[in-house]
Amino acid sequence: MAPSYNTHPHHNFIQKVKFASPAARVKYLHDAHEDQVRTICECAHNVITGKLPVEARIVDRLRPFKRELKRLTRRRGTSEQKRELLIQKGGFLPILLGAVLPVLGQLLASAFTE
Repeated sequence: MAPSYNTHPHHNFIQKVKFASPAARVKYLHDAHEDQVRTICECAHNVITGKLPVEARIVDRLRPFKRELKRLTRRRGTSEQKRELLIQKGGFLPILLGAVLPVLGQLLASAFTE
């Protein structure tokens, strides 16, 4: 995954959203800043475009949410619309963020050791 200005500062937010209960996840998404919503969209984009290698079993679990993932990665649409999509159809978030977190952790670790 190509490091981005957007993902590093929001690593803790991504962890909270991934491990939260569904009700807490909705609250986190309601309170999320525009950059945090953009970070989740960027994670989806990296998974869809193949910049982040994902196991076949994770791809199979994400396949039913293909339409929602593509809507998140489009350039058009405001962050508010994408936030509503994440809240209404966000059942894929733990799967998606579970694929992204290990790589993000490695990037952060390498950034601190340099």
